[in-house]
Amino acid sequence: MRRGRGALLLASVAAIAVVFAMTRKAASSAPPGRYVISGDGTVYDTKTKLTWQQATLPVQTQSVAIAECPSVGLPGSGWRLPTIKELHTLMDFSAAAPPYIDQKAFPGTPTANQSAYWSSSVQVGNPAGSLAMGWTVYFSSPVTMFNPTNVSAYVRCVR
Repeated sequence: MRRGRGALLLASVAAIAVVFAMTRKAASSAPPGRYVISGDGTVYDTKTKLTWQQATLPVQTQSVAIAECPSVGLPGSGWRLPTIKELHTLMDFSAAAPPYIDQKAFPGTPTANQSAYWSSSVQVGNPAGSLAMGWTVYFSSPVTMFNPTNVSAYVRCVR
C-alpha cells in the first residue's frame, strides 16, 4: 500500500514538472516596450531609465573594466561600469534557458558556464590583507556573486 502511494506521488510530481516545463517560454524576452533598441549600439531601459551597451566587451579584470567604460565609444557621455544593483536589473528570471537576459535586446550574450559580468560594486568588509572581491552577475545561470577583482569577466557598460 505504501509503495503504491509513493509511485502515485512520484508520477504526480513528474506530470506537474512536465506541464510546468511545457508552459515556460522557449526564449527570453522582456515585456513589450521595456527595452528600446536604438540601432547605434545602445539599448534604453524604459523601466530603470538607464542606457546600456548592447554588445558585450571582452573579458577583463574589474579595474580595467572601470577604466575602459568611460571611453567605450558609444553615443552620449557618462559611460561607466554598472553597480551590482543596476546590472541585476537585466536578469530575466522568466527565461527557460541561458542566457537569462533579453536575447532580442542583448544578442550574443555568452551562455558558457562561468560567464560572469563585472559590476563596479566591491564586497564590503574584506579582512585586512585578503584578496579584493567584486560583485558579478552570471547571465549563463541566474546567479549574483562575488569574485576576486583580479580575475577576468565580461563587461557591459551603462550610462
